[in-house]
Amino acid sequence: MLSVPGLIGRNRWKAAAVRGEFEPHTIERVTVHHTAVAFDGRATALRLRAYQRYHQGMGWPDVAYHLLIGGDGVPYEGRPFEACGDSATDYDSSGHLLIALDGDFSAAEPGEAQLRALVELVAWASDTFDISPDALRGHDAYAATACPGTRLSALLVDGSITARVRTLLDGD
Repeated sequence: MLSVPGLIGRNRWKAAAVRGEFEPHTIERVTVHHTAVAFDGRATALRLRAYQRYHQGMGWPDVAYHLLIGGDGVPYEGRPFEACGDSATDYDSSGHLLIALDGDFSAAEPGEAQLRALVELVAWASDTFDISPDALRGHDAYAATACPGTRLSALLVDGSITARVRTLLDGD
């Protein structure tokens, strides 16, 4: 696992074992998702384990995403970066680094801590995988879906998140 700033590893959130084989891929872009589940007061680790159980119940080997961002802005380790993510929609997720923010961003605004973590993770990914911040899109750019929610999608489409990533990368 490459070093991601502030990352809570799978052992710390008590992820279940991987079930099955991953499809290998090489990361070429970053795609943002949301969990589409409103906050219910449960700790992020409990929520992540529930998402993992749900995804594995769909026949996937693990939680669909490479990185997840809790409601408090803390990043969590998902599946390995060299493993293609999964999606219940009809796009080919190979080449995509999947980052999911926990919450329903059609119903609520993402918090500043989550946005800050997203910017930091995208900047890290841009540097680590040599991909342009311009390769940042929401799930809805690739499939007919409401993901990552209208409010988060608007911040991706208007370029404000990409601008923040560029500012961080430029050291301003």
